[in-house]
Amino acid sequence: MRTTEPTQVFLLPATHPDDPTFGNERDLRWEGPEELHPVEFERLVWYNPEVRRECFKKMLPHLKAQNLLVGFSKSGLGALHLFLDHPGTFAGCLVFDAPLAIVEKPDWIATEFFSVQDWKDDLLMDREQELVGHPGSIVLMGGANFHAQHREFCAGVQRADLVVHDDPSLVHHWSSGWFELGLSTLLKNLGS
Repeated sequence: MRTTEPTQVFLLPATHPDDPTFGNERDLRWEGPEELHPVEFERLVWYNPEVRRECFKKMLPHLKAQNLLVGFSKSGLGALHLFLDHPGTFAGCLVFDAPLAIVEKPDWIATEFFSVQDWKDDLLMDREQELVGHPGSIVLMGGANFHAQHREFCAGVQRADLVVHDDPSLVHHWSSGWFELGLSTLLKNLGS
């Protein structure tokens, strides 16, 4: 679908803004006409329902005719939840190396964002059926850190147009090449 204004690509942060461990979404460059819009938080966030509402409010003033969500690692969970929470707002969603199928709350997830019960109540695996008829295009890419969870989650999603790219050699980092491959694939699926 061609629009007169560029597609807005929202990049959801995966780490604290000053943490260089996995790269930074603000450093990504894209050669196409699409506009990259990093969503910024002043703190580390996990995308529980409250943070997702805050994230969506940050995106609202920047929404265009066609909007895409991109998430990596924990922000991949957030991107897929936001995609499902707001049908018709986002034409597509790209998720890379996210803990999509972790059922028990890992110790490395801060309790300020999820209690054990809150984590269980917010599992993406419980929303797999919503993905089946949801409008828009989805590209799920597995990488080095959450390869097994990626495969488990994708096996449960019965959707003909779901694009799954499974490559455990892709490093858990914003600049490992997944972004360019995934966004190109998403745009091609959307006819852009």
